[in-house]
Amino acid sequence: MILRKLTVDDLNFLLEVRNHESTRKFLENDSEFTYDECKLWFESNNPLWFIIEVDEESVGYIRTNGDEVGCDMHPDFRKKGYARQAYNLYLENKKYATLWVFENNFAKKLYESLGFVEVVGEVKTIRDSNYIKMVYDELILDGNLKVVQNVNYIISFYNGPRRCYGNNRSIEFATKHIEFLNNYLPNIGLVSFVIQESKTPLDEELIEFIKTTIGSLGDVKFNYEIILRKNEGLSYGGFSEVMRKNHTKYGWSFIIEDDYIPNSKDFLNYFWGEFKQDVIYVTSLLHRQNFASISTGMISNNLMRGNIHLLKEYIGDGYHGVGGGNQTHFMTEFYQLGFCFTDICEVAHTIFLNCGDPHSPEPVNITYHNELLPLIIKPI
Repeated sequence: MILRKLTVDDLNFLLEVRNHESTRKFLENDSEFTYDECKLWFESNNPLWFIIEVDEESVGYIRTNGDEVGCDMHPDFRKKGYARQAYNLYLENKKYATLWVFENNFAKKLYESLGFVEVVGEVKTIRDSNYIKMVYDELILDGNLKVVQNVNYIISFYNGPRRCYGNNRSIEFATKHIEFLNNYLPNIGLVSFVIQESKTPLDEELIEFIKTTIGSLGDVKFNYEIILRKNEGLSYGGFSEVMRKNHTKYGWSFIIEDDYIPNSKDFLNYFWGEFKQDVIYVTSLLHRQNFASISTGMISNNLMRGNIHLLKEYIGDGYHGVGGGNQTHFMTEFYQLGFCFTDICEVAHTIFLNCGDPHSPEPVNITYHNELLPLIIKPI
């Protein structure tokens, strides 16, 4: 079997399959199309569709629209395993794909066997039937347990004085994180909203805002907890506290400051893909192999088990003095045990908001490293 790009010479075959009643009844748009309409569509859109060929004979086609994929087989070549084989060929080098299927379509079992999972809450009503969205994600483990379901996503918030901001923006930050999580990480294991105590009314306002906003989503797509803690050790104290509490429940922790956000729905792939033997921490930017210049990153809780008592309870409540050293010390106790740190700089880049440049009165964005690689983390 091969997949080759659709050409104008294939349009008659495409219409023979597409216009067949047994095909149309399983499509969102069940209209029939003329050859002239089909040719106009082809010339106007230059679609990235593929003809499925077996022994030089066309048996069906793969249709795509961005990440979305579908497959229609000619009635004469169904129930021969060709659709499964074509999907496997198409997905061979894909990290992410989506599709839509009627809930009562027998093909749903095929998609599940290929690794697609239903997206909770993503459903349309088409011709009085449920039309559901399914997603294929490279982050899949044996038994259909996704890596994302085994991640504790930890966000650190602070309502007190900030290096980069003259006024509080935590409500804005929380809004962005909740939107992103709800849209792109519906199956995340647990989201920990960690609020470093500022001793202002803003702390309780933020807690109520998070509860109200998530509650208003209707079908809540992710589990969460809210932790209000004394501002000991800044974000690093919060990260370490949550990891000590949850490290036996989740295989991975992803840590991020409130004023940064992922820029890509598949961002975890880039961090997770850098875990090799003895790597315990994949950061956005590593400094001299032994501490994170940008701490946002993914940590293997599995490797910390048995050594979690070594994780420090970071101290200090300011960016200067004792608290300022927390960044350079974070997780280094595990580095000293022989575990390794690395970063994502060879596969992606990060934008960092620099607030400490004495030559610039305003914060400036700094790019690390190669702008030609995907942007994964950015300031809000």
